[in-house]
Amino acid sequence: MVRAGDLRQRLIIQIASKAKDAGDAWVKTWTTWATVWADIIPDTGNTQYSASQLNSEANGKIRIRWRYGVKPTMRGSYQGHIYEFLSIIEPQKAHDDLVIIYREKLD
Repeated sequence: MVRAGDLRQRLIIQIASKAKDAGDAWVKTWTTWATVWADIIPDTGNTQYSASQLNSEANGKIRIRWRYGVKPTMRGSYQGHIYEFLSIIEPQKAHDDLVIIYREKLD
């Protein structure tokens, strides 16, 4: 069970959609789906060097109260950080909370 005092960050959950730009081409846009209280827990950082390009990312988990409809195709946003959802886990299977495994690009 998640305690209210552990949820200190205001996470914006976004869903992808498509819209046409000024050149009439389809582009991916992100729309706010929900704003929830969360506990964002960084786990590890990874730096990769390939073809003289530096790619950094951070992984971790986000804990929120249980909410119907949260999917790995969504993403989270908090204070300029974008969290790509990798998987959604319901640890208790009792509709108490959700754990979202994320990856954050740090480029």
